[in-house]
Amino acid sequence: MNWSQLDNSHSIIKSILTQWQQLLDEDHTEKVYHDFLKRHANLFLVNTVSFPHSFFAISKLKLGSEFELDFAIPYEDYSNGLIWELIEIKRPQMSPYTENGMPSAKLTEATQQIRNWKRWIQNSRSEARKIFSLRSVRTERQPNFRYTIIIGIRQNSEKWLDERNQYAQENGIQIRSFDYLTERLNSRWFSSMARLSNGGWDEEHPELCKSLANPFIEALTDSQWKNLLREPRIYSGHPHFVSHISEILLKKYWIPNSILLDEFNKLCLASSPDGMK
Repeated sequence: MNWSQLDNSHSIIKSILTQWQQLLDEDHTEKVYHDFLKRHANLFLVNTVSFPHSFFAISKLKLGSEFELDFAIPYEDYSNGLIWELIEIKRPQMSPYTENGMPSAKLTEATQQIRNWKRWIQNSRSEARKIFSLRSVRTERQPNFRYTIIIGIRQNSEKWLDERNQYAQENGIQIRSFDYLTERLNSRWFSSMARLSNGGWDEEHPELCKSLANPFIEALTDSQWKNLLREPRIYSGHPHFVSHISEILLKKYWIPNSILLDEFNKLCLASSPDGMK
């Protein structure tokens, strides 16, 4: 499948952006925004093109019995293994700052949630290594975790942007507005092939690379991710993890957004010379 046909002028991408913008203009619960991102995870959240590469997201990943992440995204760092982005989302209507220039209750709540995650990872290193498929857990020097809060939109954030950025730096996190996700999809470049840069693996497995580049993939669930890690031939902490798991991932755990994929297939068929006959 030639995913490179896609860009922000393609009817499917335009439709998704319109639906997304409509959600941002309305007032919904966090679950509504989370579920939309979950169904369109490989469009909004992953990055198969530029380094570091990501190929899938995990929704509602649990840390023990105490905490639950909105999204967790593993990035391939070549032979260094995985780097993880752990994401907490709030509502776009929630400003990160009050009119008095103070961090809002929702931003403070999200920051505390991330502190809880950090503390759990530091205190439960053995379990964290298993959950995140790491050879070692690094929280200080060359950390293999980064933390992101997605809250607000440009209109309710830009007045306090400098304060927000300073707050983020002081707390060791990233703070993004929902417009950041809009812009990621709006400016995204789609490739027909994923590149894992694992020696000659890409050239030896072209069909797997094509499948891994599929942008119409939903986020994995907590149980799917942990079941994948229990597969008998999966080596946790493998330095080239995505190429290591790709065959079993695609065969058993990949979740296509069937509505979008069917629509894309129909459009491709209609535009082809054979399809026009």
